[in-house]
Amino acid sequence: MKRESLRNFFKAYRVGFDLWAIVLFAIIMLPNIIALCIPEFQAGLNTDTGALEISATVFQVLFVVLLVFIERKGEQRLNFRSPLVSVCGLAVLAYYIAWIFFFCFFLNAAVYLSLAIFPSAAFLVFEVERKNWFAFVPTSVFAILHLVSSCIAFLI
Repeated sequence: MKRESLRNFFKAYRVGFDLWAIVLFAIIMLPNIIALCIPEFQAGLNTDTGALEISATVFQVLFVVLLVFIERKGEQRLNFRSPLVSVCGLAVLAYYIAWIFFFCFFLNAAVYLSLAIFPSAAFLVFEVERKNWFAFVPTSVFAILHLVSSCIAFLI
């Protein structure tokens, strides 16, 4: 019985390309790229937490690949009227507000935590909306590692 359920789970997905996933990723990464190009902001982004940061990066790459290239069959269109899409949009908005504070040098625990929590929340909510459970698991691990790394680097 469990083997059949697992087989049905895998059959519900296909390899494809989710344009909205790559759009979300680009929107999330844009302020990071801008900050990395400006020397005054580079020090504010350096977590330097070694293996923890490397592990977070591995899970980030994994979740992005799964988010973009694994699709649930029948889930091609994004429902912009969905409450989950609205929550995802609000998480992105809160993330950009945190970046505004960062770029204005208003740096405190709330800003650093917002820069770690809101992008992860946006990805997780998007994955729930798209029913992409393959990406949800590594994104959850990334979110935890990214938050812990940020806390160690900026709050302790």
